Amino acid sequence: LLSELVKRLSLQFSRVALFRVKGQALEGELHVGFEDTDISKLVLPITVDSLLTRAINSGSVESITGTDLARRLGTPFNGTPTSAVALPILLQGTTVAVVYADDADMPDYARGPAVHESSVAFAKLLVGEATLLMMCHTHELKMLAELRQYATTLLQEAKEMYLADAEAGKPAA
Repeated sequence: LLSELVKRLSLQFSRVALFRVKGQALEGELHVGFEDTDISKLVLPITVDSLLTRAINSGSVESITGTDLARRLGTPFNGTPTSAVALPILLQGTTVAVVYADDADMPDYARGPAVHESSVAFAKLLVGEATLLMMCHTHELKMLAELRQYATTLLQEAKEMYLADAEAGKPAA
């Protein structure tokens, strides 16, 4: 699901990366468009001020635009984006990941305030949908585990009833 989210966001942004929250750090996991940076080897401390950590701390979407964006991002990415967004992925009130996307290396006609606004809205929509699907999947897995436990209990009770009937000498019929 998260892999598909990154892939779909890459339709609007030239670079997209997913970072998992692990302890007090963000660990790079998936990416599209970061050929010069191995995202999977990146570990960003949550204590460092960056667009990604601001999204985690606020629990909401953080986006910035402008020509001096690279200086204000606070991330170790190369390139010269003019628009960037960080979207936290929350599951049951806990931030489990953050998606980062920017427009580095995109042509000028695909940049600008209007494009930024529509791209951020698209990203919010996709992350919201992915979060909803993850929540549904989590509930389904929990329900499946409960049903499995109930079925095991029923089989155990049937076995005990059979053994009790066999000891009492009841006929098989």
